[in-house]
Amino acid sequence: MRKILIPLDGSKFAEQSLTRGLAQFSNEVFQIYLLRCIDLNEPLDYDGEFVPQENLEKERHQKVEAAHEDYLKVKATALEKNGHTVSTRVLTGDPTRLILHTARQEQVDFLIVTSHGRSGLKRLVNGSVAESVARRSPCPVLLIPPVETD
Repeated sequence: MRKILIPLDGSKFAEQSLTRGLAQFSNEVFQIYLLRCIDLNEPLDYDGEFVPQENLEKERHQKVEAAHEDYLKVKATALEKNGHTVSTRVLTGDPTRLILHTARQEQVDFLIVTSHGRSGLKRLVNGSVAESVARRSPCPVLLIPPVETD
């Protein structure tokens, strides 16, 4: 059974990896790894407020981690109904490094990554995780461009 790693950040764009990305491999069943990264350098949207994650107390960080795990379980359940075997992980740190580490550790055959389509100053300041992963990946990467949906 081939293995696919799909990192998700909770956005509707990233979730397109689950539909548009997997559609490229019609009628195949995979071992899918869903990964959610808690980036300590990004502000966290939790309970409607933005808080730099380095300022989170341990208890709050655990709540965020639990919320991410619940999110991934919902996504995993839908994939399992289609016959896939799914593992989920929530890791803390730099998303690019964590995605590449997981890809190597699990010896995945493919990565499916969704670009957010940022450009200009926003991309210069924030960088592009998708681009960085695609350049350094140990396996082929399917990069899904963003498509606005209703």
